[in-house]
Amino acid sequence: MGDKMENLIKNYKQVQEKLKKIVSLEKVKKEEPIGYTTFGFPIEHYSLGEGKKHIILEAGVHGCEIITVDFLLQLMEEMSNGKDDKKWNTKEYKFHFFPLMNPEGYIISTSAIQALFPKDADFMTLEKICKNYYIKYRQDDLDSKKVMQEINEIEQEEERMQSLALMRRQLKYYQEIFKEIDYTCIPDEYQELKENIKKIYEENKIPKGSLQIWSSNGNGVDLEENCEENKRYYLTKEEYAKLRYENININQVGPIGCPNKNKKEFELEPENKAIYQFIQELQKQEGTIIYISYHSTGGLIYYRSHCEKQKKQEFNRKLALDYQEKTDYTMMEEEKENCNEAIMRNLVDGHIKIELSPMGGNPIGPYGDIKGNYLPTIQKNIEALKYILEKIF
Repeated sequence: MGDKMENLIKNYKQVQEKLKKIVSLEKVKKEEPIGYTTFGFPIEHYSLGEGKKHIILEAGVHGCEIITVDFLLQLMEEMSNGKDDKKWNTKEYKFHFFPLMNPEGYIISTSAIQALFPKDADFMTLEKICKNYYIKYRQDDLDSKKVMQEINEIEQEEERMQSLALMRRQLKYYQEIFKEIDYTCIPDEYQELKENIKKIYEENKIPKGSLQIWSSNGNGVDLEENCEENKRYYLTKEEYAKLRYENININQVGPIGCPNKNKKEFELEPENKAIYQFIQELQKQEGTIIYISYHSTGGLIYYRSHCEKQKKQEFNRKLALDYQEKTDYTMMEEEKENCNEAIMRNLVDGHIKIELSPMGGNPIGPYGDIKGNYLPTIQKNIEALKYILEKIF
């Protein structure tokens, strides 16, 4: 694992270098990008295998969910090393890897992280910083619940609204840690992206210390929320996110939550257009399509049981149950319809969404306990994927 944090928390260039090394092992193949982001970054596609059962593995939908990118890189490397070929059964399956669906958000978030970490700090020091961030992040949740309960008990509406406004002006503990870091940390080589983030901050009064939790793409749009069913939220009056994000307005472009960048009409972001088109092209081929979307924290498995077809409903539940057997994650029945992933669930034969790390605190919280959280999270999820491939057909 080495003693440098870049071995765990890689910037965009380091991710590209790692992918080149994986491709050089001559098993995983680099395909043509399925599309390009608004600021010109490729949405990269890699594949392994020649089977008719297509397994789509997606990471980095939210820029700050960096552990998902780590996981998929380590999975691709393990599948390339030739030690466990029978388990992966590449004659029956074809794997499609999308290790970084949101390169813009990833660049933004990791730029903030690298600006925070002291240069040449040893590994233990960096782990302590991550652990402290995790503790502060949890404290924000606890404090927010308590404060919201107190505000809701205020009888006078005017006084209640004043208290709410005051709370939203205050920085959270997790924001205090990053409060000196702003868009200027984004490297100049990404100048167009950098200028747009500057514009978003200035026009929308984004609170300090929130660059590292940049979940959205470079347009300030959350790819998961970017579907037409959500466009009404962008047209309503101000609304704020809950718990630790309660001082960030989710109805405006910014770090989290916003479904659309244009108030006049809805538009799919290029990242989502690309993955829809890819799946639709895959549907023209013979075979089964399973889609596994990796997200960062919670130790959860989301599956959809309410499907039009009973067979599909049962299949999704079996996927989730088999995955749970190797992870002990909590299964959650996904009923949300107004999200991008809900649309994709209707396109594929099977779909589950995995929240990887039981230890929360995007982006660096999961790295606050390498031996107790990070390493077991990566390994158990690799084993879970092997297991469901043995069990599902």
